[in-house]
Amino acid sequence: LAETALDRMRTGWQLVGSDPTAQQAFRWANEAMLYQQVRSNFPLREVERGKDDVLRVKGTHPAPDIPPGRGTWRPFQIAFILASLPELVDPSRKSRSLVDLIFFPTGGGKTEAYLGACAISLLARRLRDLGFVGGEPVRLVGRGPIGADPLLVQIGYTRFALRRAEAARVIVEVAA
Repeated sequence: LAETALDRMRTGWQLVGSDPTAQQAFRWANEAMLYQQVRSNFPLREVERGKDDVLRVKGTHPAPDIPPGRGTWRPFQIAFILASLPELVDPSRKSRSLVDLIFFPTGGGKTEAYLGACAISLLARRLRDLGFVGGEPVRLVGRGPIGADPLLVQIGYTRFALRRAEAARVIVEVAA
């Protein structure tokens, strides 16, 4: 049983290194979980009702400052995520009907492991649905005023706008 679990974790890690959709979903899920962890410690801000009867948060949104020691998974969390990853990113896998549960007293962290797996699944599905799969041509269709944001990008038959900061996080290989 332990060897099977280890093989599943290795398969998940190999997929992160070899499959562009798995790699991007894994990266973005980790980034989302990191920012959730950091933002959960932000102080609460006051809310005020405007003259138009709309509630607005007072002040500017705090800038995320990532302190040392943040952004790490506990061993059981990353083991769960890696073991589940192949089924999360590939809906055609035969083992997709397999259900994994974390069922032992951990002292916390099970919810984060499940949320990390959910994030990978949602992001991989979104990437596939938008056409973000290896080998799909990417075309820059247009730019904002004076070459500024946003960029209008087409992948497959899908067009969408990206800010330059978002576009910088997408890995693109230029065809020869």
